[in-house]
Amino acid sequence: MDKFDLNSVKGILRDIGRQVLGFLKIIITLPYFKIYLLVSVVLTLMFIVLTFPYDELFKNKIKSLEGGIVKSIDIANMNFGIIGTSSAEGIEIIPSYGREVRIDSVLLDDNFNPYSILFSRHFQGSLQLKEFSYKADSVDVTCDINCNYNVSFNELNLAGINTASIKTIIENSKLVLSDITLPDNMGGLPINIPPMDFSSVIIHTVIKNGVLQFEQFKVSGNDLRGSISGSITLSRVYINSKLDITISIDSDSSVLEPYRDFLSSYINVDGDIVLPFTGTIMRPRLEKKEIRGIPSED
Repeated sequence: MDKFDLNSVKGILRDIGRQVLGFLKIIITLPYFKIYLLVSVVLTLMFIVLTFPYDELFKNKIKSLEGGIVKSIDIANMNFGIIGTSSAEGIEIIPSYGREVRIDSVLLDDNFNPYSILFSRHFQGSLQLKEFSYKADSVDVTCDINCNYNVSFNELNLAGINTASIKTIIENSKLVLSDITLPDNMGGLPINIPPMDFSSVIIHTVIKNGVLQFEQFKVSGNDLRGSISGSITLSRVYINSKLDITISIDSDSSVLEPYRDFLSSYINVDGDIVLPFTGTIMRPRLEKKEIRGIPSED
């Protein structure tokens, strides 16, 4: 058996290397080589950007929220478009504090792209939710939602919002309340409110420095008419967000007919029922502030 000749192998490798270098030199001297190289690199990058599985990236990002503000998130179908609109169907969200959110379909027109998701964290666009429903122990809401927003995040969570302007129109809305008990400072009595339909709900909120401010919140309908003003100081734990809001309700709203006498002490000079709330979302507290221009006893 012939002895292995290392020098011969080195010589063969040197010959191959010289041939490759010579071939590269020939390619480099071809006309428009640099242009062809640049075009090929650009096209390769575009192919990677356009064909990257953003839907899986987005699903994984959503899944990362599990264990925090939500217990589980399931999405039956998602179509993520880096150019144009994105959509999703069959969404089910179970918050960590025990509720249920279902959305039949979502249509999103946004600037979602690698730069906005990974670096700028600034999103601007529109959102449509069809057959949105929220169910809790004593609350059942169904509606369609159309929203325009401009949001900038420090962190991708509720408390991580840097600034935001969100304008929302809610249609085809129905609200069912059950097992409602008034706060102790209102007698702690159970009340029975029939299902309510609303012709429209218009909401404009602004978020800055961790505070959500209601610029406009108007509810219209035969069953209930009113507005909400004030602010909510956001917390990383959503239900611990602090309230400083005032709910004003038209005293002629039909749903309040059985309770008009009971609420008479909350009616102001304009004939509206004014309910100031503090506390937290989990534990709201009705404050007895100035009504009819008379200071509270506190």
